[in-house]
Amino acid sequence: MNTSPRQFKDTFKKLSLKSRLLLAAAFWLSAMIFAAGIGIPKLVNDYLVQDVKSQLSLSMDEITANIEVNSEGNLIMPSRLSDPRFSQPYSGLYWSASTKGDDLRSRSLWDKKLTFKEDNLSINPKVKGANNEELIYIQKNIYLPEIKQPITITVGLDEDPLEKTLHQLTGQLWIILGLLFSGVLFLIGIQVSWSLRPLAKMQSELVTLRKGEQQALSQHYPQEIAPLVSDLNA
Repeated sequence: MNTSPRQFKDTFKKLSLKSRLLLAAAFWLSAMIFAAGIGIPKLVNDYLVQDVKSQLSLSMDEITANIEVNSEGNLIMPSRLSDPRFSQPYSGLYWSASTKGDDLRSRSLWDKKLTFKEDNLSINPKVKGANNEELIYIQKNIYLPEIKQPITITVGLDEDPLEKTLHQLTGQLWIILGLLFSGVLFLIGIQVSWSLRPLAKMQSELVTLRKGEQQALSQHYPQEIAPLVSDLNA
């Protein structure tokens, strides 16, 4: 059977003070828990991505310092980079340096190239590596005296391990937030019951008054309802 807005309003008006307080607490607590569950993983993700980019920038500096042009005008990397993953095929860590007529890339790319794909939802294009995995990457243009064209250097790392870490963290976070919600709401329930105990005491004394077993209400009530008690006694 459908409940009309008027019936719902009347039902809400009949709710006890305890029910109203608990519903209000559950509402704002749910809002806070939901905001934390959405906001914290995003902050952690931004931090992890920024940390990865900071590490990639070190590799970028190393590549920039070591890249050269041979006598034929081609890009070369005469020295091996310090991170061994650049020499391991399909390691997930890649770099490439390219001009309009030349392309130099890390051994980890093997026979593949970094693939750039435009994304309408993002300002920067998505970049995929040798295994078609999406990369966290940084990119910049440099100039060498031997070449008039800019050299575009891209360094990228497979984002899948970061995504898995974030997924595990998010799952654990929701469990913790769920326990926090239950615990806080339970404590609020205890607080509400303790705060409303004077009203239950007043109800009990009023029953005793009607039976003639008591002449007046006791004076030991919180200051918020003490005037009401005085008026009833008068």
